[in-house]
Amino acid sequence: MLVELDVFSGRANPRWRLDADQEQRVRALQRELPEREDPAAEPPGLGYRGFRYTLDGVPWRAWNGTVAGRGRGLDDPGRTVERLLIELVPPEYADLRERIAWELDRGS
Repeated sequence: MLVELDVFSGRANPRWRLDADQEQRVRALQRELPEREDPAAEPPGLGYRGFRYTLDGVPWRAWNGTVAGRGRGLDDPGRTVERLLIELVPPEYADLRERIAWELDRGS
């Protein structure tokens, strides 16, 4: 599974592949999330805009306590999917981990 950290404007966002075990961890977390009653908010135009990835052909965005994809919204108030994906950021993007963790803590 390819993951993109949607954080930059004017340059390419960091992207990396998860191995099968990592993908299963994301899939298991997402499967446990309840459906939202209202639509997920759109991320801002600048700054941290969440993580984007595709599962079973459906593009998803984990941002601000929601996981949204193809008209569905899942409620993730603990931001568990985002926090897991921060853990899985590869070493070459490690400098972004602290910045994104701060964003998550600020928004919680």
